[in-house]
Amino acid sequence: FCPRTGKQRQTMHARMSTSSESGLLRDEPERCSPEEWDDRCETACTRAETINYLSVVTTLVAGAGLSETSNFPGKMTLASQRLYLVLMAFTCSVNIYLSAVAVTSVAAVARLGNMDRALKDLTAAEILKHGNYRKMLLVTGFPAEDPIDSKLQLPMHFKLMRWTTSGFTSPLGIGMFVFPYSLVALVAAVFIRVMSPIDDGLPFKIVLAVLIGAMQLVTLAFGHKFVGIIFS
Repeated sequence: FCPRTGKQRQTMHARMSTSSESGLLRDEPERCSPEEWDDRCETACTRAETINYLSVVTTLVAGAGLSETSNFPGKMTLASQRLYLVLMAFTCSVNIYLSAVAVTSVAAVARLGNMDRALKDLTAAEILKHGNYRKMLLVTGFPAEDPIDSKLQLPMHFKLMRWTTSGFTSPLGIGMFVFPYSLVALVAAVFIRVMSPIDDGLPFKIVLAVLIGAMQLVTLAFGHKFVGIIFS
């Protein structure tokens, strides 16, 4: 056994300090590059614009459904009345939900976008200490580190938009999954109300029901296809 000299101990201590500092540097969280930041902001803006269009459509459909119920009960049998109410309740519920989620999510993204501006040119360490970032983490409930790329959640409004629109279990995906069904339900309810007062003309009713049913099957097929592309 040979005891280490003072110089050897100093050398070993310096190496340990260097290793410790390197470990700290590796553990320091990373942030996205300026190019990634700009691309994500553009993506969030595009999605927000699309959701704005969606909110207009769903609000119009919900309004049409509520206006349609003013004609209830009309000359309908008890069974037709019950079916009509179920179809209209489903249509209005789905489209009111989508309208509320679309409008509030766009407003929330715009709010976080304004707060993100103060973080664009800061380092990762500065961002973690910034009041805006801490507040956004608190209100969104997101962890500081993105589980997808292990970087900071930046820009935060993009991360919120991604969470809102990613997959069928997202807030917007849940409503969009049944959105085509809500449109078919509205058409079916109107058909029931319009055709119920007609006492004669059963062949005409059957032919019209087949034509409308065939078109609604096409609506469901293509609607689900495109919704699946959007939220896959």
